[in-house]
Amino acid sequence: MAIQSNQGAVLNNPFPLALNAARHADAVTAINALNYANLWAAAGTQTNVGTMRVDFQGLTGTGQANLQLQVNGVGGHTTVACILINPTAQAVAPMAGNAARVAAQQAEVRRVAVAAFMNSLQNFEQGNPRIWLVTGNPSS
Repeated sequence: MAIQSNQGAVLNNPFPLALNAARHADAVTAINALNYANLWAAAGTQTNVGTMRVDFQGLTGTGQANLQLQVNGVGGHTTVACILINPTAQAVAPMAGNAARVAAQQAEVRRVAVAAFMNSLQNFEQGNPRIWLVTGNPSS
């Protein structure tokens, strides 16, 4: 099955305020700044744009990558969007002769992950914060 995303569980303890226009713009830019490597990085901040950042929280108990969009400079609950990426949604390992295949798979995974993040952000802004799941296997 190709890489896909689906709405998952309710996001527990989200940021308690609505995003203003500046935070929304920073959120969209921070999400779009993600590259494939950010999806499988070491724990910590992956992108940081003005008032918003995307943090890699580590792996869940089932091996899913946990990435969260968070508000900078505030205390308490800061998460506004979250995606979990299944371990099956990784590109094949690079080796001689497969660079084009790896690049295509990485682009597919990144595209779906970014779309899932945007969906989670939209859910938050509509008052129904949800985690989005990225599942499947790269198709190329």
